[in-house]
Amino acid sequence: MLDYAGCVLNNWERLDPKGPIKPSNVRLLRRFTGLIDEEWFFKTHIIIESEGGHVAGALKSISAAMRNSPLTGCSLPPSSARPVCKAKERPQ
Repeated sequence: MLDYAGCVLNNWERLDPKGPIKPSNVRLLRRFTGLIDEEWFFKTHIIIESEGGHVAGALKSISAAMRNSPLTGCSLPPSSARPVCKAKERPQ
């Protein structure tokens, strides 16, 4: 049986161990069809998963900021606040 953990989460490695998690620096450990389409299909999921941690942390910060300042949402730490504050500053 193939599951997501086996096909994606535990089926890759970095080519450069100190390099970033990006398509050109990851490779699958096991392929099932051997086609390049398969490699890119799974690489897409690897990249999405690698960014998920940042999103979860940012959402937590945004939620806390909105509870503290519901009108602006700009009391976040600068790195996670920037997209929220920029969106609120745009002319409608």
